[in-house]
Amino acid sequence: MWRRTSLQRPIRLWESTYSSVKLASCTAAWGHARSSRIGGLSSRSGVLALHAEAWLLNELRDKTRTEHTRIESVLRLTQPMSVARYAGVMTGFHEFLRRWEPRLASTLPSRLHDWSARRKRSGFAADDLRHLHAPHAPQLAEAAERAVRSIPMGDTAAALGSMYVIEGSALGGQVIAPMLKAHLGLTPAGGASYFHGHGPATGAMWRDFREVITRELGHDEAAARTACHSARHTFSALCDVFEGLPA
Repeated sequence: MWRRTSLQRPIRLWESTYSSVKLASCTAAWGHARSSRIGGLSSRSGVLALHAEAWLLNELRDKTRTEHTRIESVLRLTQPMSVARYAGVMTGFHEFLRRWEPRLASTLPSRLHDWSARRKRSGFAADDLRHLHAPHAPQLAEAAERAVRSIPMGDTAAALGSMYVIEGSALGGQVIAPMLKAHLGLTPAGGASYFHGHGPATGAMWRDFREVITRELGHDEAAARTACHSARHTFSALCDVFEGLPA
C-alpha cells in the first residue's frame, strides 16, 4: 500500500503547467504593440498569437472544470493504492487509449497524423500491464468501448478538444511517476512507463500541443465551443471507464 503523504494543497493531476497569461495583460500588450513602430507586423502578430493561445486554453480549462474535478475524484491517484488497484487503473487507460488513438487518427487531417502518432501512450500502458502480469478485465474493455464511442469527434476541433484531456494527463503523470517509485517500487522501466511517459520532454510536448491547437483553432468561437464540448465528453468517458474500479 502507499504511505499517506502530507500535502499542503490537493494535487490537480490534469492541471497543466501552462502559465496563464491574463487576457487583460495580453490586451494591454497588444495595444502597446499596435501603437509602437518597433517590431512592426511580426511583433503585433506575436502578441495576437499569444492572446489567442491564452483565450483558447482558458476556455478549455474553464469549460471542463467540473469534469476535471470529477475524474480526479474517481481516480484518486494521490491516495494510498494497492498494486491491484494500480493494475486496474493501467488496464482502464490501456483499453481506453487503444480505442481512442485510432479514432483520433481517423479524424485529424493528414497534416497532423505524424505529429499525433508521436504522442501515442497506449504502448506504455501495455508495457506496464505486462510487467504487472495484470489479468484481462473484460468489464473494463467493454466500458472503454462504450466510452470512446460516446465522445463526439467529428472534426479537427473536436479531435483537438479530446486531445487536450489526454495531453493534460501526461503532465499529471510527471507528478504520479515519482510517487509510484516511492510507494510501490515501480520505475519507468518496470511498471510505471505510462505515467513517466515522455519524461523530460513532456513539458515541451505540452507547449507544442498548445501551439498546434492555437494555430488550428485560433479565435474561432464556434471551433472553441466544439473543442470544449468534446473535452467535456472525454473527461466523462474516462470517468465511465474508471468508476467501476474497486477501492
